[in-house]
Amino acid sequence: MALRLQMQAARLYGRRDYAGAGLKFEQLVALDPTDTFASYMLASCFEQQGRYVEALRLAEEVAHLWPDSLAAIQSAGRLAVAVQDYDKAAQYLRRALALPEVQVEIPKEIAMPKLLLWILRVLVSLPILRSRVRRDAVNQLERGSQAMELQTWKRWALEFLAWHA
Repeated sequence: MALRLQMQAARLYGRRDYAGAGLKFEQLVALDPTDTFASYMLASCFEQQGRYVEALRLAEEVAHLWPDSLAAIQSAGRLAVAVQDYDKAAQYLRRALALPEVQVEIPKEIAMPKLLLWILRVLVSLPILRSRVRRDAVNQLERGSQAMELQTWKRWALEFLAWHA
């Protein structure tokens, strides 16, 4: 049952149906309250719907359960800014900037091995998958793209912290 719910939630999220995906992720969290990924995705659905207070509460739980997760800490910091809790946002941003993968600029959560990236490129070139996968989706998994995105985020985080001080 959980696998089917995960697939349905992922499909709805991919279609940008955040309300529908949120319902599925809520069901997953109800089935397993320790499912941090479902909680993280539910927070993302809430954020996309403008439900920032609820999203922040979930993001903080996930950041607490995944203390070394750059994505979870970034999410909590971004949502704290959205609800204008700048002190809390600054705490999360400092915590994220201190993570080792931020220092070396390779996000460990999304670093894709070259062989797997090559296989994905071959798969998305197949006619049956070509129409179902965004052209830029695989490019976003490359380390250079990830490093540029991380560099942009770091610049923003440092500017925010300077403004907050």
